[in-house]
Amino acid sequence: MRSRMFCTSKRPTASARLARTRLAPSATTRARGPLRRLAAVAPLVLAASLAPRTARAAEADDDATPALAAALGAVTALAPLGVGTLMMARGHDLGVRNAGVFVAQSGFVVGPILAHGALGEWGRGALFALPPLAAQAGMVPVFASYPDVQRRSPIGVQYLYAGFWTLSVFSGAAGVLDVLRSRAPRERAGRVHVSPLVAPGLAGAQVGGAL
Repeated sequence: MRSRMFCTSKRPTASARLARTRLAPSATTRARGPLRRLAAVAPLVLAASLAPRTARAAEADDDATPALAAALGAVTALAPLGVGTLMMARGHDLGVRNAGVFVAQSGFVVGPILAHGALGEWGRGALFALPPLAAQAGMVPVFASYPDVQRRSPIGVQYLYAGFWTLSVFSGAAGVLDVLRSRAPRERAGRVHVSPLVAPGLAGAQVGGAL
């Protein structure tokens, strides 16, 4: 009798190989998972990096605003001072020269009002405008009694005239420079900053600042 040997091993068919190929994850599929996670985290990382820069830009704007207000007040005070000084130096009669004094003093009255008004502090600006306004008003009886006060007046009246000038200049300048006080740091002291917090397996928010 002839013995027949049967081989029990079978080669995988084409359909079986195709099924295994579909079930086995490819290298592209395995790499796609981390890419998806990276794409999800990237916007949070970008927001976290931009948040401190935005906060610093806002703080820089807060610091620049008082400086601009002071510049506005300085221009407002110095422009009439230049015009009034020119009138006093080149006026043909006493009326023009005395009017130049009031023109020069008017800038020190309006300057603090506009400087503080640029920050929304109209009331504080009005308070700083009171001393130079009083000095300007004090010149009225001086010129009424002694029109040529610099040449033909008692020494006491000349001291009074110089005192009104000093009060007008220094009080007006103080009112303009007051806008540069540490206003922005006091406002930022109570400000709270919130920025995204991203870490492996963690997503949240970071809160900072003084309460």
